[in-house]
Amino acid sequence: MEVNNILHAKITELEGLLTAEKASNVSLNENLDVLGSALRKQSIMRGVLEETLKNSNNHIANLERQLHEERVSENVQAEIHASFSNLQEDNDNLRAICAELRAQLIDLGKLRGEIILEKANCAILEEELKLKDRKIEHLKWTVEYFQEAENEEPDDHNLETLQIQNADCEPKNIRFKKFEMKDWNSIYDVHGTIFNSLNLKFDADQGFLWDNTFNCFINEHGTSFEVTIFLEAFEVPRHVFMKVQHYNNKLVPIRGFRIDITVLGGDNTEESIDCLAAAELDPAHPCSFVSQKLSPNRLDFQRLQFPRVILDGCSPIASRNEFRLVARLYASLTDDADFLIQSHVSDRFIILM
Repeated sequence: MEVNNILHAKITELEGLLTAEKASNVSLNENLDVLGSALRKQSIMRGVLEETLKNSNNHIANLERQLHEERVSENVQAEIHASFSNLQEDNDNLRAICAELRAQLIDLGKLRGEIILEKANCAILEEELKLKDRKIEHLKWTVEYFQEAENEEPDDHNLETLQIQNADCEPKNIRFKKFEMKDWNSIYDVHGTIFNSLNLKFDADQGFLWDNTFNCFINEHGTSFEVTIFLEAFEVPRHVFMKVQHYNNKLVPIRGFRIDITVLGGDNTEESIDCLAAAELDPAHPCSFVSQKLSPNRLDFQRLQFPRVILDGCSPIASRNEFRLVARLYASLTDDADFLIQSHVSDRFIILM
């Protein structure tokens, strides 16, 4: 009985210890749960902290990159500013140079105006000199062909005529010689070289007879006559250029050619000649030949007749019955611009009415 009581007491004690142990285990389990929860929270916090640290590192890297870019940008801005300063300095220099050039252009413009004015004055003086030379030349021809003939002092032409007469032969046709040479304009080939191989020859035998009494050719009663012109220009190129004062001394292309025939009286006054066969001639110039090139080589001016004002004695040049024929070759540059290339004048002749 006593033993049972002891055992029962031990069992009760053990049960108490077991209950205490269970309670302790429960407490431990609770503590473990709390620790596990705390560990999980710490793990989560660690992940958050790691992510935050990563973001911080990225932000720091971005800040460092931005700082580097800002430093580079500052250097670039400094270079741009230096370049802008240099460009501004160059611009100032260019403005100064432009101002100097503008002043020089103004001076050149004034000088050009003065040169143009001087050229115009020179052209006027040249025209006046040409006119005076022409008048002097006409006076010389008048003295040579008329006054000396009246004073019975034969000139070179009369001496040649006397020599021909002494040889018992008469001139076959009226001769021509160069005329107004100071008014001639030089012609040039396509290479800009002056052209000298253009020659004109004349034949005026139809309608004129040699008279020993007057010692010259005569035309009776104003009958029609014929003039033939021979052109010797075998090497004339297809394009010819002429240098004239009116075009600032430049070589200007020639559009065509024209030949005019007129009659010249003793007082150096000219009259046009009528043409009775002008079907192929220029209507604006009845006694003219118009062509775009120097061909054909022979030009026949047929059935020519002296103007009625001469035959009726109404023209100033009909006051004396001594005349000459004048043939002129012109170069046409435009529709209204013709320039003299060559001119030739005949020996004197008389119209007997």
